[in-house]
Amino acid sequence: MKETVKMKKYQVEYYGWIPSYRDFDSDDFTVEATSLKEAKEKAEATGKLRFAKYDPHIYEISNYSGSLEGLVNNFPTKHKEGFITEEIDKIIQLFPNINVGKFDSALDHNTIMVRDGDHINYHCDIITALRCGLENRDINLSEWD
Repeated sequence: MKETVKMKKYQVEYYGWIPSYRDFDSDDFTVEATSLKEAKEKAEATGKLRFAKYDPHIYEISNYSGSLEGLVNNFPTKHKEGFITEEIDKIIQLFPNINVGKFDSALDHNTIMVRDGDHINYHCDIITALRCGLENRDINLSEWD
């Protein structure tokens, strides 16, 4: 009997020259693949990364559709400026395969704000921390604020 290979959905996010805009910008798309390696190959095969300025961020998505930025920026939060601890706990639950240690490490020493006694992490820092946790990597110097 032939074994069925399950396809997974991967989000590909990159920054580069977008010919239709005639400018540099962020863009994203999804690919279906059986592994991260295959997802990278399929992403390259689209030709969209031809003008990427940096290596793309590629990660498996499971419980949401759309971009990571869209998820974070539209996530319901108590404060419009960002996430409190309870909300951070909720958003990382959407990613069962996330490396929580890498996520937490990426949030260490970030600038936060305090309002009404709540410590608030900015949206952009949550996005970066999610990328680090999903890609099982440390924060890059260029991502650190």
